Amino acid sequence: CDSVEHVWTGSELAATPAAASGDDEASRYRQLFANSYHPDRSPDFLLQYTAYYLGQMSRGTSHGTPHTYDTWVPFVVLAPGIPPREVVDRVGTVDLAPTLAGIMGIEVPAEVDGVDRRTWLQDR
Repeated sequence: CDSVEHVWTGSELAATPAAASGDDEASRYRQLFANSYHPDRSPDFLLQYTAYYLGQMSRGTSHGTPHTYDTWVPFVVLAPGIPPREVVDRVGTVDLAPTLAGIMGIEVPAEVDGVDRRTWLQDR
């Protein structure tokens, strides 16, 4: 089928290390699929569709693909004392809570996923 770019098997995703190495596109896609794979709940095969394939949708996006247009979103922080700036480094949605907690002076428990990105918001 022309719309399927890759088929991931459950066994290969289960064998993917939590922090797999590789900056190439295939490694990044494999890591994204592995992050959402659960051995008891996921199907045996996961389909990675080609870029811009929306299936039954006539427009918009599904926010369910590993492609950049579907995974990159703005991370905007507007608060007193934070100067305007654009940071193009990769950041995860899990970083929002620790960053906001850091701005407010709240200690973040060690077991919380995410990183305090407050230093990115300060004058350099």
